[in-house]
Amino acid sequence: MMPFLGAQLEEIMRRLMSMFFLKESLSEASTMQELSKLKFTDTTKHLPNDVIIKLPTASSSRLRQMNATDTQKYLFKKECKQVLIKLLAKLVERSPLNKKTVRLARGIIPNAISTVKFRSLVTRMYDIGLLTNLEADAANEELEKFRTKVVVRFQEEFDDFDFKTQRVDEFYGKHLHENLAYTNMWKVMQYVFTLPHGQSHVERGFNINDDIMVVNMKAESLVAQRLVYDYMSVNSIAPHNIKIDNKMQRSCLTASSRRIEKLNKAKATKQLTAQQVRKNEIKEEINLLNRQILKLNTYIENLEKQSTECFRNAGAEKDLVAMRQLVEEGNDAREMYKKKKKTKLELENAIQKLQLELAA
Repeated sequence: MMPFLGAQLEEIMRRLMSMFFLKESLSEASTMQELSKLKFTDTTKHLPNDVIIKLPTASSSRLRQMNATDTQKYLFKKECKQVLIKLLAKLVERSPLNKKTVRLARGIIPNAISTVKFRSLVTRMYDIGLLTNLEADAANEELEKFRTKVVVRFQEEFDDFDFKTQRVDEFYGKHLHENLAYTNMWKVMQYVFTLPHGQSHVERGFNINDDIMVVNMKAESLVAQRLVYDYMSVNSIAPHNIKIDNKMQRSCLTASSRRIEKLNKAKATKQLTAQQVRKNEIKEEINLLNRQILKLNTYIENLEKQSTECFRNAGAEKDLVAMRQLVEEGNDAREMYKKKKKTKLELENAIQKLQLELAA
């Protein structure tokens, strides 16, 4: 439904707007997005006052039969125009015409496949984290391969596609499902097919939840009751037609004990989970400290070599100033060497304490 939603809504809006908009004003909005941004109350784009609105044939015929006065006809047309303006405003407010994904979804219509729209759709999915960069690039490449190998081969089938009698998911599934050559392209298609095209079913679900929910009710209880409700609704089962057998009675009698058992298990699992989390944290700390010690070992080794070399060169140096400078550099390196050795010892002690805690 989603790939065709934008085009169908656009057609509905254009038909409604053509009843009171000037043809030239309507032609200026060539795209769906431009159409949704038009100001419906802008009278400069409306039909002149002597026309006001183009009524359908049946409405015009009925209006003539009523022998209404010119004033009554004028007021009637004016009210009809106000109704259309409010209807269009509500349609734009509630419809997804201004959503980029809806506009781009038109690119996968079988008889109007658009590489540009598909690529933009893939980019959109990458931006919101539905696809990785590798999947996005692969999907674009697979579309080109699909158009040259599959679409060309079944050109007539693609050209004759009719969304009123065919399902687009089944149509593409026949060519893409379980075909490893188009895995990423099929993933993009599946995302589009599963996009909700309305919210009435969601709102109905909220209404049912309001009827079911009570104070301090847990999510699990709500889910369980909704499962029962949905199963009964789908299978047309009325509550008074359910037969209460012995098995159901026994299950109800032991419900309290099962609940206590579940709570005890959950409590024990929570304690074990907390302990495991702490153990994982200790292991991470130990690994971090070990990495720091490895870096210190390299640093300490270099400092030791530097101090030894400075003292050796100072012993061979005849210039007193240069000798003094080498000795100072050697002493500095030796002091830094001692500090780093101390830091290493502290890290090793910290690792020992963590290992003892881990073994406890």
